[in-house]
Amino acid sequence: MSLTLVDLDKMQSSGGQTAYRHGELKAHLGALADCQVAFQTAYKGMTGNAIQSVLDDVLKSGNDLATFLQTIIDDLHAAGVQFDSSQQDTKGMIDGAAQDGSSKINLAGI
Repeated sequence: MSLTLVDLDKMQSSGGQTAYRHGELKAHLGALADCQVAFQTAYKGMTGNAIQSVLDDVLKSGNDLATFLQTIIDDLHAAGVQFDSSQQDTKGMIDGAAQDGSSKINLAGI
């Protein structure tokens, strides 16, 4: 068995940053999912299928990363590292909101 010494302040800071970035990632994935729906309506045929395929792959990779980050956050909490994970939710809400107060992106000009 090995003993590992860690700096608690650095662990708390890292945990908070991980939670913050996780919230940011989830907000961006939500916006991308909204774009995918808009693109599905706007683009048909082979082009539309290609766009949907790429977006499906990107969303899957992004969601896999979000799941991995959440595992890190959960493991840090389980190890007793205390940090403010409310930043995770706040960052997601702020980044997910468009300037008009909604989380939808207007693609009408495309």
